[in-house]
Amino acid sequence: MGKLKNLLGTELIDAANKAIQNIEKEAIAEVQVSLHEQRREEMHLLSRQSKVFVDNICDSVDAGWLNALEAQVVFNQIKKELERGLKKNEDAAIEESSKHSKSYEYQGYNITNVDGRRSFDYSRCLDVVAKRKELKELEEMHKKARISADAGGYSEVKTLPDGETIQVWFDANGEELALPTIKYSKSYIKIERK
Repeated sequence: MGKLKNLLGTELIDAANKAIQNIEKEAIAEVQVSLHEQRREEMHLLSRQSKVFVDNICDSVDAGWLNALEAQVVFNQIKKELERGLKKNEDAAIEESSKHSKSYEYQGYNITNVDGRRSFDYSRCLDVVAKRKELKELEEMHKKARISADAGGYSEVKTLPDGETIQVWFDANGEELALPTIKYSKSYIKIERK
């Protein structure tokens, strides 16, 4: 009778332990869901706050309350941190996105999985390397001719049949060649931490 009582007691203890483990697992799962939701809300709140922050800084600069250069330095620091976050998170995001179709909607955004581009390396193709070198030398010759013409060297303006005008120069062989045009990109400031 004592052995039977002991067996029943052990079974009851095992059943109680299993029940406790199940309750603990459910509680842990609930806490994890709750933490996930809390972190998600914090992330979206910070995103909304960042928009307000940027608008406040820009408005303060426009009103003359803040120095535009100081604001640009701060924006540059934030941009670098965001780029670091994007890079750090990129592989995990690509992996998560690959679980979906090629193109899909996610939280109001259209997401498209884009495969990496295929490119060719011609560095061992001697004929291509030689042609690139030749092209680079030809471009350098035309660039020097343009610089010389702008400094007062000889050049002519020629009108084409369509009415467009181009500036031309003559090479060492007397061949008439078009001078390249000069294009300027937008000016910007470069900000680097010391």
